[in-house]
Amino acid sequence: MSKKMINRIFKDFIKEGQLTIKLPDEETLVYGNFDQNSPQATLQVKNELFFKEIVNRGNLGIGESYMKGYFSMHDDSEIFNFLDLLLVNQIDKAIKSNPKLIVSIGFMRLLDSFKGKSYNIKRHYDIGFDIFKYMLDENLTYSCGYLRDEKDSLNNLQYQKFQRIIDKIRLQKGDTVLDIGCGYGSFLIYAAQNYGITGTGITNSEQHANYANKKIREKGLENQIKVVCKDYKEIKGSFNKVVSIGMLEHVPRNEYKTYFKLIERILLPHGASLIHAVGCNTKKNDHDPFTQKYIFPNSNQPKLSEIAKHVEKNEMAIIDVENIIRHYRPTSHYWLKNFLKHKKEIATNNDYSKEFLKCWEYYLNCCISAARYSDSAVYQVLIHKSHLKNINYARI
Repeated sequence: MSKKMINRIFKDFIKEGQLTIKLPDEETLVYGNFDQNSPQATLQVKNELFFKEIVNRGNLGIGESYMKGYFSMHDDSEIFNFLDLLLVNQIDKAIKSNPKLIVSIGFMRLLDSFKGKSYNIKRHYDIGFDIFKYMLDENLTYSCGYLRDEKDSLNNLQYQKFQRIIDKIRLQKGDTVLDIGCGYGSFLIYAAQNYGITGTGITNSEQHANYANKKIREKGLENQIKVVCKDYKEIKGSFNKVVSIGMLEHVPRNEYKTYFKLIERILLPHGASLIHAVGCNTKKNDHDPFTQKYIFPNSNQPKLSEIAKHVEKNEMAIIDVENIIRHYRPTSHYWLKNFLKHKKEIATNNDYSKEFLKCWEYYLNCCISAARYSDSAVYQVLIHKSHLKNINYARI
């Protein structure tokens, strides 16, 4: 039944690109048409429970099928190629437009595979150092980079992102900087080394804080910057510049009022802030079941309208908004390549089971696909404390 249902869906709705499915009995199913400019994928199904999992649980079923070994990729295909096909052909929307199919199956939404927000952020970020050490850039920056050239390295992506933020907030020597949700402190370190700023980073991960302060001491910057492990709501003091890179998506929606009020309170009169956050670029913020269960429980992302509402309520000025979601695809592709390259080294850590490693691999593939074909966003919102602050004529 499930196999017939999937065959019907793929046959009717895969029009762009080509999907090939090789079955355990050596039968081969082909959907769509080959086009070198469209996604192509070949799956090897090892257990036909795969079809039941897709029908019953959508992206969660696909992810768990991969974790259980029900299917693998074939002929140099990667998982994100398969997800690209599902997304570019809008399989979920096609099903929703067909009442008979809606009744027949409970197909879960695939469009938001990229999204993730957690009330218990430590569950994700304190899973261990090894996986981040091998996956991320040399400074362990875990947020969307910025591509200028197809040949850019992952390190370049992150440095270019830092520089873009610095240019937007017009950072200069002598500024005091607060980084809310600073991770391993990479932005603060870059700013201190290149612009002579002083500042503080806030994280709620002890492992992040310890590592960041060790790097700060190694670089001789301990008199300029520090990273503190505490709740962002406990921040005191005043700053010229406030950045928050990849933090807002981890703030519960009922704390947005507190979060933006804090930024307004700690910014000096002519201060500037930049919020960089994974967001939602549609009227409804749905939640991907795989990400919800395994990566960021209770996930949701801010809509641009929500950010604007809270900035306005605090009488601050929105100066510039940019959606850099397209840059998340090369960023997360680098993460996947690094993860696969060092999978054997990562696997030596007994804390990581074989199932966990397959789960993580699937998550990174979801990031790649959704960054290109979903309604996700990565917003950079430039905010001034005062409407009177001078504004550049040219955009960064």
